[in-house]
Amino acid sequence: MQYEVHQGEVTCQSLMAKYAWIQLPDERNRWHLEQKWSPMTLAELISEPAEIVTHKTTGSSYTIHILRFADGGVITYQKGEANYLHTLNTLSLFKKKLWDLGLWTPGEM
Repeated sequence: MQYEVHQGEVTCQSLMAKYAWIQLPDERNRWHLEQKWSPMTLAELISEPAEIVTHKTTGSSYTIHILRFADGGVITYQKGEANYLHTLNTLSLFKKKLWDLGLWTPGEM
């Protein structure tokens, strides 16, 4: 699946500066919002129009929302109607996590 680079003002670096993030254990280049489960959607988090890709997972209770930036991306896990876990990833970890989720293969980005 192709994930187009978001062309707006928001980047991983600007999101890192705007919100409080906590580094994930054993993940040097991956963080989640300080409030782990948030009622804020990914669209609300970035506060500008964007083409967010959504995947309904099978065998899991999550819906996954993805937005790619030139310097990485956000992978958001939605549980239920209004519980969102936003993860901020550098480009290498973004690709790795999409690979782990079965949502990307090399050569697609």
